[in-house]
Amino acid sequence: MSKNKKQRATVYMAGPDVFRHDVEDFAHQAKQAANAMGLDALFPCDNLDFEKIPKDQIAKAIFEGNIALMDQADYMVANTNAWRGLEPDSGTCWEMAYMYSQGKPVIAYRSSGLSMVETVNKARLEKGLTAMEKDESGQHWHEGNFVENFSNPLNLMLQQSISAFVIGDVAKAFECVASMRHEITSGFALVNGKKPSGSNMKMC
Repeated sequence: MSKNKKQRATVYMAGPDVFRHDVEDFAHQAKQAANAMGLDALFPCDNLDFEKIPKDQIAKAIFEGNIALMDQADYMVANTNAWRGLEPDSGTCWEMAYMYSQGKPVIAYRSSGLSMVETVNKARLEKGLTAMEKDESGQHWHEGNFVENFSNPLNLMLQQSISAFVIGDVAKAFECVASMRHEITSGFALVNGKKPSGSNMKMC
């Protein structure tokens, strides 16, 4: 039976949520939300028993374990909210690229749809600074470097690699997966025979 014909799809949850103090409750509630949409959610390290792994092998085990979960998954939902700065978590970005390389749909979610320029200006104003300067061409500059302005919330490499963008939380992202799964299995979401991404991205 092909993956597209499976009754239930498997979704890998990427994001810095593994660092939350309430990580176990978060993962449990997220999996319940996925289950309600007819999906099976995989949370990073689900397949690892840390009590049985030597401390000096934990990092390697997490890396290999998460890859194994992504290989098993049909879809990814990725928390792309800012993490330790103005950009998404770097590990999440790597995992998004890994799934994209396998041709699997990546659904990015974020609490805000602000563009990168708007996000940087908001952060500057919150720090008591003025908005970014613009040169004669209209290019925005922040700390000596120009800020890309394609009106997208994510860096262009991430934006072009996702199949759908969700303004909301992980539960809404699972709703988007369920909708996309229905469209793909029905043949409506394919563009030139390929899953949508970039300019063909679905908005949920």
